[in-house]
Amino acid sequence: MPVEISYIRRFNRSVLAEGLRAGPGLVGYLGREDDLTVYNPGDPLPSGAVWDSGTFRINAADFVLERFRINAEVVSYGANPTLRNGVVECGPGTTFGITLNGAGKGVLTVEDVTVRRVPAATPGDVQVNAISSDSLLVARRCDVSGSGDGIHVVAGGSTVSQCCVHDLAFVDADQHLDGIQVFSGDGGAIAVEHNWIGPAASADGTPPNASLTCGFATDSGPLITPTIHDNYFASGLYHLRIGYRVSGAVVTGNDLGELSSGEFGLLSVSEPGSIATWSGNQGGGNVISQP
Repeated sequence: MPVEISYIRRFNRSVLAEGLRAGPGLVGYLGREDDLTVYNPGDPLPSGAVWDSGTFRINAADFVLERFRINAEVVSYGANPTLRNGVVECGPGTTFGITLNGAGKGVLTVEDVTVRRVPAATPGDVQVNAISSDSLLVARRCDVSGSGDGIHVVAGGSTVSQCCVHDLAFVDADQHLDGIQVFSGDGGAIAVEHNWIGPAASADGTPPNASLTCGFATDSGPLITPTIHDNYFASGLYHLRIGYRVSGAVVTGNDLGELSSGEFGLLSVSEPGSIATWSGNQGGGNVISQP
């Protein structure tokens, strides 16, 4: 049995069954990092990728990379990139961890990847987010730490599942950061499920904006139809924000954590009637009634 477990972890076979909530140490790249192919700025790259001022730039469509350690931010200008079973580590001066640049470029798929910012950001050196896409995004079983925002979603049809976002680089209160952001959707369904968004606070103790913010601050922008299921949301001025332009939301089985000093509340819902299904949600050990 120990040999089998070692083999599973070394080659990053999933040790977290589908449908179970993520947590620290359960997702991301779980194998031996010295087994990975390392890419430092200037190193030879696979066909379809080039170095661009220290950024790992993907130009080819349908680019696939597995079993890697990239010591730089990754930006794809080609459609439908896929990154699996690896590590992206970003240092000072970087903006993103992994991002797909440009709307209408298919799907950015990131699975079993650890994205971390080292060293921690300082004022004037703040990473925007760790995983994002201007088009569709599918992020599964990823571990995110040290970024400004965690995971950023803008397109209907996207999925963020079994990801762990923790130890964000929340340096100053003006950052207004979120664990997961869903700011668009084009009317399509978006799934945010089985994720673990850990606590965050700035140096002066100010809470982040939200563990998950979904929708807009004003009544404008594309319609968002989210499914928010079986997540843990540890902190935020409001731990879960369901903003304007949200319709038909399904919100089930979430744990909104405990309310801490400086926080306004566990839940904020901007528009009555935006939630179609509400069940099994709790915070502070108490059931939360549908707003």
